[in-house]
Amino acid sequence: MSMCSAESCSGTAATPYDRCLAHLDREELDRALADLGPGRMLDVRGVVITAELLAVLLGRIGQGLGRVRFDGAVIACDAWFSGRRFQGDVSFDGTRFLGAASFYGVRFERNASFRGAHFLGAASFADALFAGYAVFDHAVFHRDAVVSAAEFTEGASYEGTVFAGYACFDDSRFGRDGWFRGARFRQVVSMKGTTFHRDASFAGAVFGGRAWLGPMTVARQLVLTRVRSTRAVTVAAVATRVDCAGGYFADGTTLRLRRAALLLENAVLVGTVRVEGAPRPLPRTCEQLIGEDRQALVLSLRGARLDDLLLGDVDLSGCRFTGLARPDRVRFSGRAGFADLPAGLRRRRGWPPVAWQGGRRILADEFTVPFDPAQVAALYRHLAAALLPEDRRTAADFRYGEMEIRRRNAPRLIERWRLGLHWMLFGYGLRLRRGLVWLLILMLAATFATLTRNGVGSGPTRPHVAPGLRSTGH
Repeated sequence: MSMCSAESCSGTAATPYDRCLAHLDREELDRALADLGPGRMLDVRGVVITAELLAVLLGRIGQGLGRVRFDGAVIACDAWFSGRRFQGDVSFDGTRFLGAASFYGVRFERNASFRGAHFLGAASFADALFAGYAVFDHAVFHRDAVVSAAEFTEGASYEGTVFAGYACFDDSRFGRDGWFRGARFRQVVSMKGTTFHRDASFAGAVFGGRAWLGPMTVARQLVLTRVRSTRAVTVAAVATRVDCAGGYFADGTTLRLRRAALLLENAVLVGTVRVEGAPRPLPRTCEQLIGEDRQALVLSLRGARLDDLLLGDVDLSGCRFTGLARPDRVRFSGRAGFADLPAGLRRRRGWPPVAWQGGRRILADEFTVPFDPAQVAALYRHLAAALLPEDRRTAADFRYGEMEIRRRNAPRLIERWRLGLHWMLFGYGLRLRRGLVWLLILMLAATFATLTRNGVGSGPTRPHVAPGLRSTGH
């Protein structure tokens, strides 16, 4: 590549001249562009493009050109590429759009790259088709960015991209992955009706304004690990898995999920955060992309820090709570779906090696390794207090589980015996039938003892006659 010979110009020289297109007169410009035809490359790297020059170039684009390169160019006017068709690879890496940029309805039939581009005016890619892979890594949108109803056939990457204004991806479709890792959304972002046919990753993203992530469809995994939000985030997603590990979510955040398995390990939940299962299909979603039809479930809250967490209509049968800071701040709405431990014989350490155990609701933490008895007992106590009145059976089972853990792990023998007696006689005061059975046994024993003491059932006895008295007959 030869550089333009004009002073202070870094543009690419146009063949057969030693100057770039911006420094050619009209006759030279026509001669330089005359050789452009099907399959040929348009190279305007580093060129400062005026409105007049852009109009000439737009007349050539769509005539079957091959690769088009605008790398490092400065487009010093509003850029209206609307409706154009790029048949070869397109590169706008490092391009500066000083005015508005419209790619509305543009067809990119090969790969398109806008890596490091700056859009100083509003930018639109609405209804655009990216048949190849699209890259916007580290681009900066200084004003609003509208990417609604766009089609990314091979997926797209917005890694490290900065959205200083409103960002809209409503009804866009990503045929493969959508990467927004480390992106910065400084204002409102909307992804209503967006579909990802594989993964959608927002790992390390920052949400400085209100975020509406959904209703959306993610065929595989929605990644929200290490995100930071200063305003409420609303996630409404049909997905296979949602990973929020290590994220920081502001007050008012809502995670409304359908069919998804959620991880909240080491997350920081500020203020009131809601996690809800969606019993009915979400609007503008495509459930056919998700294989298994199941209730939304929470897999882990380990190490999470929270102020007020509201869990509603989610499956908690496999959820790990160990390490959860302030479990007393967990609340429930609707019925909580915890695991059931069926009644039956269980193997145990010590003697006897097998013991009978009644059925009850349990936390998965009680039967996982490693097992911290003190933490799990505290979890049972706090979660029992948080359950709604209609879940009183689960609350009673949790209190029972707390006492079971205390009994099995008591450090002193006398304490184990005391709790063991409490368990055997009264079921820790939580098993009414057991107390009634022992009361009935006690009553039967007392009745039998009374009857035995009074001689009932020992046969007829001879009358007792006092000494000195004799019977007289008449």
